[in-house]
Amino acid sequence: MAAPKHSDYSKKLVIADASALIELYKLGKINYLHELFESVSTTETVKKECRVDLPEWISIENPSEDTKKLFRKFGFEKGELTAVALAHDKNVVSKNSSCVILDDKPARNLLRRS
Repeated sequence: MAAPKHSDYSKKLVIADASALIELYKLGKINYLHELFESVSTTETVKKECRVDLPEWISIENPSEDTKKLFRKFGFEKGELTAVALAHDKNVVSKNSSCVILDDKPARNLLRRS
């Protein structure tokens, strides 16, 4: 397989939640993420929620327990909680070179306000 040709956004750090990964997988288009972005991460919790074998180019990382505790008060489901906490740990909110793919509106709004 040839190396993907990354977009102008290729240097972005992308953290993905389960819903996006599941839908792209169902459509047979999960490789679009790899074509667009050099670095895609998710959490172990999100990986389990997906219930499919994710490609090896998706990094599995986990947020700190302290950060998860900080975000539990918002009532997010486990996947969103870990994705938001990982985004916080990696300071993606203040970086233009990063993004989080979420379908949960309260989680998106929280990250926008941070």
